[in-house]
Amino acid sequence: TKMASIDKVDATKFDVYPNPAVNYTTVKFTTGGMEEIKIYDILGNIQISEKVFSGQKIDVTSLQTGVYIIRMEGNTSYSKVLQKK
Repeated sequence: TKMASIDKVDATKFDVYPNPAVNYTTVKFTTGGMEEIKIYDILGNIQISEKVFSGQKIDVTSLQTGVYIIRMEGNTSYSKVLQKK
């Protein structure tokens, strides 16, 4: 018997805007819902960890100016580069 493969690639993509961010950035998931978001500095230290709904703003005022990695973590993890102005 053939196992059904489930394509989760599109199910877990996300957008981050504005990017570069100043005070807030918004995370929007292709499928909506709630996901765990973690923002790491370039050394791999977690700076922000929140469960957010699609379209929710994340307060990034605590971050120093620079480049960060924003990850959506779940069954499959996706990362994007986030710039903080």
